[in-house]
Amino acid sequence: MKKIHLLCLLASISISAMAQQDQIYTHYDFNTLSINPAYAGSNAKMNVGLLSRRQWTSLPGAPNYNTFTLSNALNNDFAMGVNVKQGTIGSFKNASPLKELGISANLAYHKTITSKLRLAVGLKLGYFNYVFDISKLDINQQNDPTFGKTSMNIHAPTTGFGTYLYSDRFFLGFSCPQMLFLQPDEINYQNLNHYQLSGGYVIPYGDKANIKITSQVRATKGSPVQMDFNAHYMLNDLGSIGAFYRTEGDLGLMFMAKIKKSVQLFYSWDSKIQPLNEYVRYSHEFGLQYTIPYEKLPSRQIVPRFF
Repeated sequence: MKKIHLLCLLASISISAMAQQDQIYTHYDFNTLSINPAYAGSNAKMNVGLLSRRQWTSLPGAPNYNTFTLSNALNNDFAMGVNVKQGTIGSFKNASPLKELGISANLAYHKTITSKLRLAVGLKLGYFNYVFDISKLDINQQNDPTFGKTSMNIHAPTTGFGTYLYSDRFFLGFSCPQMLFLQPDEINYQNLNHYQLSGGYVIPYGDKANIKITSQVRATKGSPVQMDFNAHYMLNDLGSIGAFYRTEGDLGLMFMAKIKKSVQLFYSWDSKIQPLNEYVRYSHEFGLQYTIPYEKLPSRQIVPRFF
């Protein structure tokens, strides 16, 4: 029954105008460069991150996404970054019928507003590849017209933009991570721009602990506005534990452990609440972040950062 549900989903994707949806990340405050190019260089560190999301593991062939991010401050005002995103949907006899790959470079400019507040603007330029290959499906009835559509392989340049207002304990960002430029003969694929607004604040809680509250709002034409609400209890030298709620009906737990001062490990678990959890349960995210603080950046005081 679960495979039938996924087959129907893939069939509906192939028949209708293609409306690509950006992947949602629970750890958006630690994977910010993938959704906002203005984040590059904001924490005055070289930052390398890996994040893997295994979505709805109770459903065979459900989405699997992996991201790699690298950002580096060039000087006090400019920073650069690199994103790589790879995803698959479907797990059948031959291979995954739906694949996605995105590679992009980011450039950010940071402007000091006050002694503690800075504003960054960022631009993303890159390459996008989307493959939907019907031949990868293992179909019992080969003459079924539902699966008669030809395969799709799209290559396109892409861009994105973002703004990021931040201090050591506060951030507010707005971005459109991906906009595609397609040729006229590729009008059967429709990319919808996703606009994202995220923010957070860290509240001191005793000498060695903090409470971090974050939220993200996502808006796409033709779809309901979606929101995340996250709360973390952070022990400065050990890590954090938190919980979140997503307005589509997801509840979850989040964990972060500091292996060393420069190495952090992340994990989150979430699941749909009833009645949808009968079919789509248990999503997992695994992450690794490595940071190298800079010794000197003029007018950039190196202070503890929480995002």
